[in-house]
Amino acid sequence: MTSDVRIRMPRWWSETWRLLASAVVGALLWLATVADGTTAHYRFHDWWPYVDLLAGALLLPLLLLRHRRPLAVTLVLIASTAVVASTVAAAGIALISLCTHRVRRDIVLAGTAWIVTGVVFSAVHPADTGLGERVTNLTTSVLSLAFAVAVGLFIGARRELVAQLHERAETAERERDLRVAQARAGERARIAREMHDVLAHRISLVAMHSGALAYRADLPPDQVRETATLIQENSHLALTELRDVLGVLRDPDLDQSQVAAPLPTLAQLPALIDHEREAGASIEADTEGDLRSVPEPLSRNAFRIVQECLTNARKHSPTSQVAVRIEVDNGAGVQIEVSNAMATPSSGRDADAPTRSGLGLIGLTERAVLAGGELTYEVDRAHRFLVRASLPWERAGHG
Repeated sequence: MTSDVRIRMPRWWSETWRLLASAVVGALLWLATVADGTTAHYRFHDWWPYVDLLAGALLLPLLLLRHRRPLAVTLVLIASTAVVASTVAAAGIALISLCTHRVRRDIVLAGTAWIVTGVVFSAVHPADTGLGERVTNLTTSVLSLAFAVAVGLFIGARRELVAQLHERAETAERERDLRVAQARAGERARIAREMHDVLAHRISLVAMHSGALAYRADLPPDQVRETATLIQENSHLALTELRDVLGVLRDPDLDQSQVAAPLPTLAQLPALIDHEREAGASIEADTEGDLRSVPEPLSRNAFRIVQECLTNARKHSPTSQVAVRIEVDNGAGVQIEVSNAMATPSSGRDADAPTRSGLGLIGLTERAVLAGGELTYEVDRAHRFLVRASLPWERAGHG
């Protein structure tokens, strides 16, 4: 559902570089200990340094199991550092990995083992320099422990933060998709309610006139022809409007009194603009063509689009001038263009105004698509919010 843009390294490389780093650092520590020549049993002519190297090579693959058994692997590697030097780097990486889980009991246990093994190593392999070297080794053990714990806790906290942010992003995207789906469903239901009233009206006319033809055998031919023509026209319009809303689910809890009033069309557009002007809006309207010639389904959709655009302008930029342009091309369609200046910090929305959800535009887009047309919106170079809609004539049943 969501697109993860984070670049992830392959798992095998994530493990490989840790093994290589542990091997290289462990070998350098071993070499430094042998080259120093002050630590007992760690001289080139002794056999123990080579046992140390062999033990380090054998224990190194344990790092691959640190995710399954973090505490056990860490304790085994730390315990090995009580007698060998080449596993110190591997034990340090295991300790850091253990600390990323941020389990206090495990960290205390591993940290105690780290300090104890450092003391044991100094006792098993004493240095010729005496007490001063032992104190230095103990201090080094404490500082290295603090560093490993700090790094591990930081990595663990960062992983948790990234996981939480990722989860929040997925949740926000799911909620956005849900709002979009709800907006589309709401717009479809509203269109279905509008179509229901028109279809009920036309079907009732068809039923009434067809019933008259069935029971009135004495009607003159001219009246029969006129009634049959009326039935044909209303049936054709009803089927056309039914096709436009096929598959749209209708709200079963709708109160029919809410949609009893006549549905507005472009013929009521001048009254809508006058009402907006009386409310304080500054609107410049320009129309081309006969608004009353537009087929009723198309005219209703066009009216709703203009009405919603004026509502959005009033909500989000109440002081700016709105330009409305409608071009009616008989046989082709209706072109709608509504624009208004974007709100500035000094003339922006009131603090109590509704937030910019964008769901109204989503609903308008869905309405235009269902009508066989399209709707786009953008901010142009003049910093004006521009909505364009193109509704074809054919889908209105007059192609």
